[in-house]
Amino acid sequence: MKQKFELLFLMLLIIPMFLSAQVNINEKLYINACASCHGIDGKGKAEAEVAFDIPLPDFTDCEFASREPDPDWYAVAHEGGTVRAFDRMMPAFGEALTEEEMYKILTHIRTFCEDKRWPRGEFNLPRPLFTEKAFPEDEAVLTVDYNSGEQKAVEAEFLYEK
Repeated sequence: MKQKFELLFLMLLIIPMFLSAQVNINEKLYINACASCHGIDGKGKAEAEVAFDIPLPDFTDCEFASREPDPDWYAVAHEGGTVRAFDRMMPAFGEALTEEEMYKILTHIRTFCEDKRWPRGEFNLPRPLFTEKAFPEDEAVLTVDYNSGEQKAVEAEFLYEK
């Protein structure tokens, strides 16, 4: 019985240390690859510090940080800002970091939004034919319909969701 207790006690000591080490690795990767522009606190450095006049995103702003799913964040980190129509000043890290390292960095970035009431971007589901999206955001939607009946027509609807 004593051996089981000792084993359980040892596991209770080791598991938190392992999880803490993992968090530290994520944070270290973020600091080495991202903090020079985005800041250690995730709020983005001032224009004077980064030497360009593009405002940097604030990862602590839950409205900004939570709306996109992880693969979209990965695409920007891997291929640079232009892949998702962001500024070219966001460099591509695809050759400098592995996929695993980029997802570890994203895991750390997700900790900057401390308000747990904000749903993650993975809830931003594709829109079925007859309903709205589950997580609406600022975007333009263009829907095109072709009527092949007696009166052939093409109808287009432009909708701005805010």
